[in-house]
Amino acid sequence: MYFTTTYILFNNILIVIYNVKRGVYMDLENNTENDRLKLVKPLETSKRAQSSQRMKYSAEITLIKEKWGDLEGIRQRLGLSQRKISQLLMVDPSAWTRWTKHGDEAPPHIYRSLSWFLTLHEKHPEAHPYFWLAGVSQPKMSDLELTDIKNKLSWELRRDVSRSVQLELRNKILVRVLALQGLSLLLILSAGLYLMYLK
Repeated sequence: MYFTTTYILFNNILIVIYNVKRGVYMDLENNTENDRLKLVKPLETSKRAQSSQRMKYSAEITLIKEKWGDLEGIRQRLGLSQRKISQLLMVDPSAWTRWTKHGDEAPPHIYRSLSWFLTLHEKHPEAHPYFWLAGVSQPKMSDLELTDIKNKLSWELRRDVSRSVQLELRNKILVRVLALQGLSLLLILSAGLYLMYLK
């Protein structure tokens, strides 16, 4: 009996030491020979210090949450499925699930993007999410049409650049001609004044 009690006590001490090193503590009450020690909760660990920029992002996220609600509330306000909002934000649907179900925090740029989108949607209700999703996921032109437009715009750009170079060259020539004419007129006037002075 004494040996068994000592053995259990020694075993419990070893388990406690092992788990304390792992960062958890245990409830030593209600232990029997058949009942292993129960892990209660992780030890309080000090959080990593946040930079001033990260603190600013956290404050902005808090303001966005106060104004628009949490991620699920925003999704429901927009009337989008999880798959569609993931497409809108260009993230994997598993990331959305992780942020909403598993308690992970979404990156600050996700909140900012949703805030900008909701502000735009508030000012221009016709800018419905499906407008953006249709334009991104299903282009309306074929590759051949897009290539034709690209070539046309490229040709127009070259033409406009050529015109602007010609106009610039014409302006430089005009300035020189006017300068020469002004210089000629000045020489004629100077010569006339000189002749009048000689008389």
